[in-house]
Amino acid sequence: MIHYILVLTTFISVGAFEMYKSDPYVACSAENKCPEEWPCCSQFGQCGKGPLCLGGCDPRFSFSFESCASVPALLPVKEMITGMVDVSPDVDYIEEGILMPALNTYFEVKRDVIDSQSGNAEKKYRSRGLVHYSDFEIDSDPIKAQKELDDFDFTYSGYLSVLDEPSGVLLGMPKHTTGSLISSVKSFLYGKASVTMKTARGAGVVSALVLMSAVKDEIDFEFLGSELEMAQTNYYHEGELIHTRMQKATIDSNSFYNYHEYEIDWDQERIHWLIDGKVVRTLYKKDTFDPELNIYKYPQTPMRLEIAVWPGGSESNNPGTIMWAGGLIDWENSPDILEKGQFCLSISHIQITPYDNEYLNSLMMNPRKEFYVALDKQSRTPSYSSFTYDPECDTFDESCLQWQNGPILFNLELDSEALDIKPGLDKTDIPVSCCESTTSLTSAVKPVRKIHNKQIFIQDIRKEAIIGNDSSRAFASSSGYSDHYIVVENKAARFSCFQILSKIVHWVFNFV
Repeated sequence: MIHYILVLTTFISVGAFEMYKSDPYVACSAENKCPEEWPCCSQFGQCGKGPLCLGGCDPRFSFSFESCASVPALLPVKEMITGMVDVSPDVDYIEEGILMPALNTYFEVKRDVIDSQSGNAEKKYRSRGLVHYSDFEIDSDPIKAQKELDDFDFTYSGYLSVLDEPSGVLLGMPKHTTGSLISSVKSFLYGKASVTMKTARGAGVVSALVLMSAVKDEIDFEFLGSELEMAQTNYYHEGELIHTRMQKATIDSNSFYNYHEYEIDWDQERIHWLIDGKVVRTLYKKDTFDPELNIYKYPQTPMRLEIAVWPGGSESNNPGTIMWAGGLIDWENSPDILEKGQFCLSISHIQITPYDNEYLNSLMMNPRKEFYVALDKQSRTPSYSSFTYDPECDTFDESCLQWQNGPILFNLELDSEALDIKPGLDKTDIPVSCCESTTSLTSAVKPVRKIHNKQIFIQDIRKEAIIGNDSSRAFASSSGYSDHYIVVENKAARFSCFQILSKIVHWVFNFV
């Protein structure tokens, strides 16, 4: 249910300076789009930049549709009896074959993932395909971008622990916090998502398994901590809050003490919700038709998988949400708070199997010529593809997607001159401060040509100290620092440098 999205807008740690979020707070909606200085509308309805322009960025309410980065796609994988499908101009990709999982993880160590810049705890997360959402960056260099997408399956926020024996991930919610969330880095258009997990317990504590698109199509399971043998199933179309669609399903045994497999099987015509291999609900697209609007209110835009534990019974929530969640949370005397210091949700296995869609053939056969397209040696499919949304669409379905192969571009619509940056430029060529070289600074302020779009890249600008201890931080690595990123925009960089230079000159003359 979309409740947890609203609660997670407050996902901040005490003392953390999040320079990529609007300050003061700027909300975004259909009536209030983001301003140019905070161009991206995050999944949680706050304007910002940097990481907020990546996963979950809503192009409808951003400064422009091009404020959001293109979304990495998780594509189908097929295996033939003789091996992987060979995609070439002479071979139809959608030929008969066995669909295989494109993402399949027990959160075991990926031996080839090494990050010497992170602390021990952060290394442990990264080695299992997990990266803090503020540290995840799409690089302008195709090779670096590919490594980022290969290394990391999920971004996370909140209080994360990795389990070794057996392997898995624990999402925690300590006293008076807003919980934890993991989100898949890539999105898929139709497929099956399977999650084996134990839910959290306690009145007011909510566990969620959600498929969510950037334009707020949603399919979900939710679990109340006071109803451990019951699951709630629901769906939404473009964020429309209709609360009569929820249906309950029985779980055979206690969902806190026992692992169960929860699956969402979604294609062009129907959605199955499954528990332990048994279909507990089916929704058909034909049953979602709205004759007044002449549209199907059916989820039909690429989704990413999200799993969260959050406080539905927080005192700060509205009474309706608290009642739905089972009442106020007992932050002092709940068994898990007394025994473990937190409520927790445990995940042992995640698998995503994307399905074919009608655009896949053209995507595979017609890579954009201006992009470098890396091919996987086994499958002969592009190593990475992405999509954006067509700004001409009033309502969104799969026909509103603009697919591409090659580097994941980060674009922003500008009305004035901008840098003519080509894919493959190293990000250090884009100035962030006056400490950059004279060449970089000159290129930043010299008009090259007036263009409609400009590629923007995320820069790691500095380390910010976090006030507080490790147990209370949600946005810092174990070393006590947090990587922060900003979107470097040509006019802003130019103004900043000249402003700083003028202040230095003014100070020097006054001192003399």
